[in-house]
Amino acid sequence: TVGIPSSAKTVTPDNSDIDIAFVIDTTGSMEDTIFSVKQHVKDIMHQIRQRTGSARFALVDYRDHPGYDGASIDYPAQVKMPFTYNFIQFEISVNALNLGDGGDIPETVYSGAMTALDLDWRPGVRKILIIIGDAPAKDPEPVTGYTWQQVAQRAYDIDPVEIYALDLLSLIPI
Repeated sequence: TVGIPSSAKTVTPDNSDIDIAFVIDTTGSMEDTIFSVKQHVKDIMHQIRQRTGSARFALVDYRDHPGYDGASIDYPAQVKMPFTYNFIQFEISVNALNLGDGGDIPETVYSGAMTALDLDWRPGVRKILIIIGDAPAKDPEPVTGYTWQQVAQRAYDIDPVEIYALDLLSLIPI
């Protein structure tokens, strides 16, 4: 059971102060969907930008640990854009996302989430982390040992951060 921290700000429909971090799978399996993902992330940013001038956006991507099921071009996670009000720079960073390998089906989703949770979140604003990928997380992750419980606790400790995961594989008809 997780309670509400005393520092949490009550979220109301007209609350326009918001930090949003996108955490995106950039492994090779995303080849058929990465263009669409980029477009949707930019669309979300533009929609929020129309509603408030106090939104900040960040971008993190994740792949796999090189040498542990990943290729030499892979990495567990990287910050592509720290929190910014600069929508043009954010859009450039989204457009610049490129694909690595990944090596196997589970990915370092938790490294991506923890990297985003380590960003400079503003106190007292609504905080959202959106994970977009097409493969499950390694649980626990090799090398880091991260588990879902650790990610959830870290998000809770940050005022909290709301986490939403979009599983692209479940959206593709078979």
